[in-house]
Amino acid sequence: MLRKRQRKMQQKQLKKWIKSFTI
Repeated sequence: MLRKRQRKMQQKQLKKWIKSFTI
């Protein structure tokens, strides 16, 4: 459960990173 939640959070962060990276 915690791993799944962490994975979702990581994905969200990754998306944000990509967005910030591809300005």
